[in-house]
Amino acid sequence: MIGAAHALIPIGEALRDLSARRPSIDRLIADEIGAVVWEATETGRVNIWRREPRPSGLISLIWTELESVRSRWIATRLRREGLSPTAPDIAQWYERLQALEAEAPTVAALWSDDATQRP
Repeated sequence: MIGAAHALIPIGEALRDLSARRPSIDRLIADEIGAVVWEATETGRVNIWRREPRPSGLISLIWTELESVRSRWIATRLRREGLSPTAPDIAQWYERLQALEAEAPTVAALWSDDATQRP
């Protein structure tokens, strides 16, 4: 799905380019496809910024669905292993949660990795 989202980016860009020369219908379609803009956000520390992706349009829907799949996968693994955040001692649950989150990369990490591997 990451590859499909990446493939949509040039289509949206081409439609935006066409809209400069033709009626704005191309721009509307391009906006529906969307894009991923990397914005700098403050971390709360002086002069330290973090770049965060801001997807839009259809790409945002794909992005949200992939994040949801990741969250459900983590929750299912925790339940299957008999771990719960409502247990009296949540240390084991929290440690396993951290391990699973490290094991399953975020969509932003996958997006960045996929972008660096593209020609």
